[in-house]
Amino acid sequence: MTPLLSVVMTACNGESFIGEAIGSILAQDMPDFEFIVIDDGSSDRTAAIVAGFADARIALIRNPANFGIASAANIGLSLARGQFIARMDCDDVALPDRLSAQLAYLEKNPEVEVCGGGIEIFGKVNSLAPAWQRDEDIKANFLIARGNIYNPTSCFRRSLLERRRLRYNPSFLAAEDLAFWIDAMRAGAVFGNLDRTLVRYRWYGGNMSRSGVVAAAVNLIRAQLIRDFFPQLDGYEAAILASAFADPLLPREGLSAVLKRALAPVPSVYGESRLRVTQHVEQQLAKLGLPAERA
Repeated sequence: MTPLLSVVMTACNGESFIGEAIGSILAQDMPDFEFIVIDDGSSDRTAAIVAGFADARIALIRNPANFGIASAANIGLSLARGQFIARMDCDDVALPDRLSAQLAYLEKNPEVEVCGGGIEIFGKVNSLAPAWQRDEDIKANFLIARGNIYNPTSCFRRSLLERRRLRYNPSFLAAEDLAFWIDAMRAGAVFGNLDRTLVRYRWYGGNMSRSGVVAAAVNLIRAQLIRDFFPQLDGYEAAILASAFADPLLPREGLSAVLKRALAPVPSVYGESRLRVTQHVEQQLAKLGLPAERA
C-alpha cells in the first residue's frame, strides 16, 4: 500500500543522536508513513543503529561514500512514494503530533505546497524560534536567510517536485535547503508555517563548526536572489547590495546611491512582501550606519 507521507532523513556519522531522532518519528500520532533514511557514507555506528529499529516503515539506504547532504537528500526524494514528503534531521527531535498537524494544515489549505513551523533550540543554546506564517513574509525572509522555512520542520507536496523536477543543488555544500526553497519559490510554490513549535533543534559543536561554510553559501545564494528581488539594479549594483548584506565592513563609497535605488518601490516578483523586503534593506542600512533614503 502506498503511504500517505514519506519522511526523508539524511545522516553522516550521526550515531550520537540519530536513535533519538528516529524514535521521535516512530512515535508520531499518525502511523501512515514510510521512513527513508539515507546513510551518507558514515564510518561510525549510524547504519547499525538505524538497522536496529524493528519497524517495517524504515527503509535504510547506504551510500558507498559521502555524497553530501544535497545528493543524499535527492536520493531520498527520488525514492519517496507518499503524496506528501517531510524532511527530518538526524540530530533533532520531532514533537509527537508534528506530522499530523502539518497534514491537517495542508489539507485545510490546498493552495499551500510547502509547510513548516517553529523550532525549539536546545543544547548549547536554548531558545524558541517561531516562523513567519504568511507566504509573502516567508518569501521576503529568504533575503535574510532567517524566519522562512526551517528545513527539519518542512513538509511539502510531492506534486511540487514532479511539476518542476525540483531537487537540492549538489553544488552547495551548505545552505542547500535555502537554495531549494528559493528554487521552489521561483517555480511558483506557495508557503505557509504553523504558528507553533514542531521540532526541537539540537545546537551543539557540530552545528557551529560549519558556521563559516554556511555563511559563505548563504552569501552566494543571496547574491543570486538579489538579482531577482531587485530588478531595478544592474549587475554591478546588485553585487554591491549583496556585499552590503555579506560584509558590514565594506567600503562606503558608492553604496548610498545603490541602496537608495534598492529602496525604490517595485512590484512583487514572486509574491514576496515588498514592504518586508524594504524593511530588510533598511535594517541592513542601520547596521552599516547609513541613512535610509528612498528614491
